[in-house]
Amino acid sequence: MKILACADIHLGRIPATPRTTSLSNSSAWESVVTTAIKEKVDVIAIAGDVIDQDEAWFEAFGPLLKQVKRLDDHGISIVTVAGNHDHRVFPRLGEEGASIHILGLGGTWESIDLDGIRFIGWSFPSSTYSADPFASFDKRLLDFSGPVLGLLHCNIDGQVGNDRYAPVPSNRFSTHSKAFWVLGHIHKSHLDNEYLYCGSPMALDSGECGRHGVWILESNKSSWAKPRFIQLCTYRFENCEIKLDNETAHDNLTAYIQKDLKEYSNEIAKEQFSGKLYCKLTFTGTISPGFNLQQSLNGDQLDAWEFPEVNGIEISPLPDYEDLTILELDLEELSKGIGPKALLAQKLIDVDSSEDLINQTESMIKESINARAFSLVQELDVSEDSIDTALLIRRAGMLLLRRMVSQGE
Repeated sequence: MKILACADIHLGRIPATPRTTSLSNSSAWESVVTTAIKEKVDVIAIAGDVIDQDEAWFEAFGPLLKQVKRLDDHGISIVTVAGNHDHRVFPRLGEEGASIHILGLGGTWESIDLDGIRFIGWSFPSSTYSADPFASFDKRLLDFSGPVLGLLHCNIDGQVGNDRYAPVPSNRFSTHSKAFWVLGHIHKSHLDNEYLYCGSPMALDSGECGRHGVWILESNKSSWAKPRFIQLCTYRFENCEIKLDNETAHDNLTAYIQKDLKEYSNEIAKEQFSGKLYCKLTFTGTISPGFNLQQSLNGDQLDAWEFPEVNGIEISPLPDYEDLTILELDLEELSKGIGPKALLAQKLIDVDSSEDLINQTESMIKESINARAFSLVQELDVSEDSIDTALLIRRAGMLLLRRMVSQGE
């Protein structure tokens, strides 16, 4: 059997791409169906969030069923589970045709056998679910002589009881390795030995970096071949580092940007990508006190920049950039003076040995991350090993010191 695997289509939502008006709220779904027909697959397996929101049902209903009709005409079935975005509308979808198989409605595990393949799945019973879905898994679902494909919308290694999107310990998949698991919820694709996060078919906003598309799974009588990725998204968002130095000046800044963006596009081209590359620029490096990046470059200039095409890739810098440059300053010399600049310079010299400052900063970071305003932030690693507190302090301190030096007393 040949299967197209995907997730997080979010039908009803228009991707937020700069200066692009050709995308509709159904572009991703149309591309998925067109690819399935072209690849002559037998089944489309969807790991949740087909619809963006319950409120989008009336807007998405027509485009959804139009493409389902195309699949019916080519004998392609749909096997899916409900995610946190579409748990309410899926019962209505299941009434629309015999070729649509929705597994596990109401938060139960369920299976269906199609042409020698067993599909098993669990659906969100509500918009949030803080327990591990595998806590109610029936191992008898794995008693099958042929290949087994699991479908689940979940957050791997989320904290059970606190994470709102079906937290699942990663060892669950090795425990249930009889099945290969197709997962949704995380919009960045990731292939592991036991599972595949499909990612979204198209990047929905500038935060969704990397490649986007669908995956082809093929089975023999007992196992699965390595999944094959197909790019659908003709644009791509990336965070691009621009390295400056103490030779950078207003007159040569564009040369630094062009050099690093060209190198970056060459690396992206190796992944067989062609299309529009949207780059959020992050400036790093040590610069001289006489150079001010904010005065030399503004968002309007980046937004209007016509960059030459490289390897079939059209590069477009995004207007918002991040300045992480460090001012080339003699901290020892500054610390010998008096006033705020001298005190700050001394703090920066001593930052690595200042346990009180580091502990206080770490406490503030954890307090901020646990605040309600950050509750919707996903994929944020705040473990002790993930945060270089001294580096954060040094960057913030150098930025402040830079402003103080450039503005005078």
